[in-house]
Amino acid sequence: TSCKLTLRDSNPSHRFPNLSLSSGKHSKLSNSIQPDTREKDYTRQITGILKEYKAEMIAKATDPTQRITNLENGSKATDDAEAAEVKAEAAKVAAIALTTSLRENNYKLAQASVGLIEGALGKDHPASIRARGIRSSMSHPSATPPAPANP
Repeated sequence: TSCKLTLRDSNPSHRFPNLSLSSGKHSKLSNSIQPDTREKDYTRQITGILKEYKAEMIAKATDPTQRITNLENGSKATDDAEAAEVKAEAAKVAAIALTTSLRENNYKLAQASVGLIEGALGKDHPASIRARGIRSSMSHPSATPPAPANP
């Protein structure tokens, strides 16, 4: 048996010289357009060609109906996934902002608690000295870690 190898040019403009890879946003395909935008635009235009020449292809014993359906479903799934990605990114930004705000508020409350300890127990009390020491060690970290607190 013999095997015939056919090499195809991967550049769609060579195989489809009348294909214009553009969308309403971009007048022509260029390296400045993101690859995902180019791929989506290419997919949509190929789907358009399949739809436009469907009857002619069927007349030549090739029915592109399933391919058109697959391409359209893939485009919708891609759009839905991108929308979910945008929502997830917005949720991430909001979660980071909330976490930062909560952490800062809790830190301020801890700072105020040093004064509470000093007011209740006195500035010379071991708890007050220890509380001030913790803040001081945060401002001026030493090369060696502090001794562990009493268990």
